[in-house]
Amino acid sequence: MGDSRKEIREKILAHQAKITEQDLPCGWSLSCLDFINRLIKRNKESRLGYNGIHEIKSHPWLKSINWTKLQKKAIDPPFKPGVKMYLS
Repeated sequence: MGDSRKEIREKILAHQAKITEQDLPCGWSLSCLDFINRLIKRNKESRLGYNGIHEIKSHPWLKSINWTKLQKKAIDPPFKPGVKMYLS
């Protein structure tokens, strides 16, 4: 007979999820891939942000964000769901 439910659950929990380059949507950067993979680390001590928000804010994928303007809500979003954008 196969594995018990408990054994299957433990195998799932022991597996580290990881997004590969092949899984990355078209147009997404490798820096974004690194950001996501570091956020989903199974071991919390290895996870981006474990040592504080500064780890997340200083990641290269977020380097162009002006955090002061963002906090003041003074930045226009690059994309608004439901709003069609037309190229001329």
